Amino acid sequence: MYEGYGAMSIQYSCVFDGKDVSQQCDDGIKVNPHQIILPSKLKTFPTDPTDSSDAYNGDDKWVRKSILISFLRSLSKTESSPG
Repeated sequence: MYEGYGAMSIQYSCVFDGKDVSQQCDDGIKVNPHQIILPSKLKTFPTDPTDSSDAYNGDDKWVRKSILISFLRSLSKTESSPG
């Protein structure tokens, strides 16, 4: 990309869905959805664009790291399978 923005920030954040704090906090990957288009099945957080928490900065959204890594691995398996 440009000016060093080719890297995605990974950070422990408490912006995810869940009933209690242990479910709401997790390692996340920060993405700008205007630059990185994710499939709709990958849920981004915060879901409310008016959220003013410290973890929300402008257009940035968070994706659970484990979910995004799992999705990328599934793409790798699909690419390598014959057919």
